[in-house]
Amino acid sequence: MENVNSNEPKGLKVVSHYKLGVKLLFIGIIVLLLLIPTAMVSSLIRDRENTASVAESEVFNQWGGSQTILPPMLEVNRQVKVVATANDRSERCPVDDPNRAVMKRETLSILPNEVSIEGDVETKELKRGIYEIVTMAAPITIKGNFLISESDKAVASQYNCSQATVSLGISDLKGISSEVILKIGDQTLSLTPNGKGLANTSQLSAKIDIQD
Repeated sequence: MENVNSNEPKGLKVVSHYKLGVKLLFIGIIVLLLLIPTAMVSSLIRDRENTASVAESEVFNQWGGSQTILPPMLEVNRQVKVVATANDRSERCPVDDPNRAVMKRETLSILPNEVSIEGDVETKELKRGIYEIVTMAAPITIKGNFLISESDKAVASQYNCSQATVSLGISDLKGISSEVILKIGDQTLSLTPNGKGLANTSQLSAKIDIQD
């Protein structure tokens, strides 16, 4: 009996594998070529994002960034005599006189019992080159009540209440566009910058007489 070989010729197999390899190589080249513009576009997007971030930072440095506002606080001071310690070594307290009394300043801080903050936020678009940056402005009204008990009044009477300080903390003074006015009782005060306050804020303060 004769064997019938129905398989394709070996030469045809070689040609078929060659064509498949050429197709795969061609597809790979196309993929690599397409990655070039994709990388260029990604680089352009990153560059635009960085430029936008720089423009936003420049606007916020001039306009003012996010704000943290602390409620008003009353502070009264007094001078008390205390026995000198090793930390008090100075011309007023020589080392050879450890029992000498020195004057120390003590501060009594009084926080409001109730605080409310009201504001009407308005948005404004500022242009920086091709970028539009949204900023916000809001007139803020802060209201609070200082309710001092009789026991607290007895303690406060030992302090210099005629030279009390009322202060307000705000994180970024650049964000203030007008004078900060405080009304307490029948007194109207203009708060001015006065160093650092609590929670890494800038302090606005004014002197006030609270003897009554």
